Amino acid sequence: MCVDANKGTKSSSTKTIIMTAESHPVSLSIERKPSLSEKYLKQLSLPLPWYDFVELNPKTVHQEKPLRCAWIVINVIGLAAFSGQCAYHYFDTLPETTVSAKDKNGNEGWSCRPLVPDPIYSLNLTYDECINEHYVSPTVDNLLRYGLFGSLVYATHDGFQPANSYDGPWNFTTGLRWSINTMTMYHKPFPSLSDVVYTYPSNCVVPFYAGYEKHEKFNPEDGYTSPLEMPFSEALKRGYDWFNGYGFIGLGNEKPEFDDTCNVEQPWNCGKYVTFHPSNETDYVKQCNGTISEEEQADLFANGTYAYPHIFAQELKWSAPAGAQPYVEEGKGDYFVVYKQKTMGITPLYPKTTTLELVTNTSSPRTDSTFFGKERCNFYEKQVAVEAFEYVFSYPNCHPCDIFSQNSPFFCDRAVRKTWLNIFALAISNTLFLVGIMIAWAPILLRVFLGKH
Repeated sequence: MCVDANKGTKSSSTKTIIMTAESHPVSLSIERKPSLSEKYLKQLSLPLPWYDFVELNPKTVHQEKPLRCAWIVINVIGLAAFSGQCAYHYFDTLPETTVSAKDKNGNEGWSCRPLVPDPIYSLNLTYDECINEHYVSPTVDNLLRYGLFGSLVYATHDGFQPANSYDGPWNFTTGLRWSINTMTMYHKPFPSLSDVVYTYPSNCVVPFYAGYEKHEKFNPEDGYTSPLEMPFSEALKRGYDWFNGYGFIGLGNEKPEFDDTCNVEQPWNCGKYVTFHPSNETDYVKQCNGTISEEEQADLFANGTYAYPHIFAQELKWSAPAGAQPYVEEGKGDYFVVYKQKTMGITPLYPKTTTLELVTNTSSPRTDSTFFGKERCNFYEKQVAVEAFEYVFSYPNCHPCDIFSQNSPFFCDRAVRKTWLNIFALAISNTLFLVGIMIAWAPILLRVFLGKH
């Protein structure tokens, strides 16, 4: 309050001026009100007063200029720290793991591998490892041949049929006697890892013929029109001969020519109609040194041949020494394979017209080294089997590597980016921690290096 001695008026001021006779003013200091920090945070050990730059009676630990410089430096460092933390946490990733019933490998950054070996080959592989590193596709050189077309194709220990009844897939029907010794080509998908030959999983569905899966009558559960499931049913009934069997139809990679006898309503009559057409880019006449004639090759490309899946219904380890001729292929060493439930081999017959003429002629000689009296061609039989395997592999879930993408459970992990909320939260907390340390140490450093005043 200011009081005028002559007029007695009042006015607001931060000082009281007292007029004396000599008209010399005398200034008296009035204590300022405590700041908010002093009033409420006085009892807390917080480094607040050292940057409280109130011009009137400041309570600071050092002179104003060094303090302001220190405050600017702290803010600059804090801003740089915040920016750096945001950049670091943006590019940094967090590990995320899960156990999944589905193989999510490659989806949304997941990397998965099965926790247990697969049920067929007993291998612990991922699908990518299988395709890129371990899988061996079928070729003429690596297919394994076992068996023959001769009269000793099966044993007669059950006593129900004489030795000369000679059942086989060439009879184009079911309910017959099937032999494990019927000439069949097998494929080992992982020869360096497993002796198990190709075995299809239960969800592998090969249709009646190529394109039948689009027909209104197609039912993936119907084994009666399946070239894989029908022989599997036959194999289940043939316990007296190692649980193996054939169906009444083979593989058909083209739609057959239906008539009143064979059609989708009467598939049991289609054994002779459903044929397999190999690529016409192979010169069988040349490769077989004339064993396949020009006429037979023309018939093969026009009408196809027969490629019958030979299916097993139980696990079986089968071996034969290299000298067991003509059951094993000459020059291929000892024969040893493991058959599993739903193991599939391919029994290729000869061009359609030739096959039908030979198998229906009761006078055709049935020797160990011929096909009903016709000289055999090893290349032809293996090439047809190679293409038959590839045809089966082309259907969903049927490729040997597909089992590894279905072998749950899977352990999956991936690196995930932090959310912006996490980034800001981490950046702010770390920056405040750093700034707090600098604020706490700044007064000490100023006093040490610049003195108390």
